[in-house]
Amino acid sequence: MSLEHRILVVDDEAGVGRIIEAVAADIGLEVLVITDSEQFDQAFGSIAPTIIFLDIVMPGRDGMEIVGQLGMQGYTGQIVLMTGSNPLYLQMTSSVAWARGLGLVGMLIKPFRKKQVADLLTELIKKPHGIVSYRCLLLQKDRLVGIELIDASTDAAALEKAREYLAGSSFTTLELWAGSRRVGIIDNK
Repeated sequence: MSLEHRILVVDDEAGVGRIIEAVAADIGLEVLVITDSEQFDQAFGSIAPTIIFLDIVMPGRDGMEIVGQLGMQGYTGQIVLMTGSNPLYLQMTSSVAWARGLGLVGMLIKPFRKKQVADLLTELIKKPHGIVSYRCLLLQKDRLVGIELIDASTDAAALEKAREYLAGSSFTTLELWAGSRRVGIIDNK
């Protein structure tokens, strides 16, 4: 098991946790899955996760509340938000995460496939030294519809990659972020 990366999955749907757990285990990562958000504090303390897969809509403590707590604690790991509900919940929760300086690195809309999880995890754990992951917020008519990651060594290189990505897409706008710092906004005209 990798000691460098530890994953905590928080989702009230056991099947979702099993998918992520299976993919992570294939890569050799340590994983803890909880289906009761009230167990979050204990699980967080026991595994000290470097990556958290967090469902937004759950009974008890929801993902928004947990994101707020992580922000107050100064969590420096990576967060992947998940929902099978209205994507607007992703937009609201991601706004809170970025405002608190959290490392939001991805979003998964349920149902998702194992390959999506595998691709995301592989990207998160195999980044070369000196390369930064920039978040690209993909907007369609001012509504957040997705997030992509662009790896680059400088803001200028990231902006160039973002322009190329946007030119080949149907999205209207792309916002590029490095941590809690907005690098730029590109309109697809």
